[in-house]
Amino acid sequence: MYVVYSLMDPRDESIFYVGITEDVFKRFLAHINCESRNAAKNIIITELHADNRLPILEELERVEGRSLAEERETYWIRFFQEAGDPLTNIHKLDSQQPNNPRKDRLSRESRERLLRRKQKSDLERKIADFRRDGLTLKEIADQLGTTYHQVQKICSRMPEWENRFGPIPIDLHEIG
Repeated sequence: MYVVYSLMDPRDESIFYVGITEDVFKRFLAHINCESRNAAKNIIITELHADNRLPILEELERVEGRSLAEERETYWIRFFQEAGDPLTNIHKLDSQQPNNPRKDRLSRESRERLLRRKQKSDLERKIADFRRDGLTLKEIADQLGTTYHQVQKICSRMPEWENRFGPIPIDLHEIG
């Protein structure tokens, strides 16, 4: 039995690696110890170590046989690439889309969680883009059709916010 899995960066919930394994525990340890030659993946894991965090390994599905596992790995790599996740896989993709008879095997809950993650990520990107353009949180709220407090709440969950833009205003002085 093979497990097709993803590694997620807990700082922004982006998927940065998709893989297959017969032993999830052993493979996760190899990842967090940076035992592969995948420099891009190892950089993310090293950054997480420095921040006292771990990547999140999420099982995507279980399949019988290496051949099917490799096909499903290719499917998931394409899935997350199309969703805009910054994958670090070195895996060479062929030009044909793999046969996908198991598409519905992803649970409804998993599909909804992936969709929410993508929507959240898109919203955070929009907010960061508006802020880079010099808009205040009030102006961003107006652009997005939401409230100042909702934008403030979203910003407080964005780990890189203060490094990029300084402290999040805790009062309405920005609205003034």
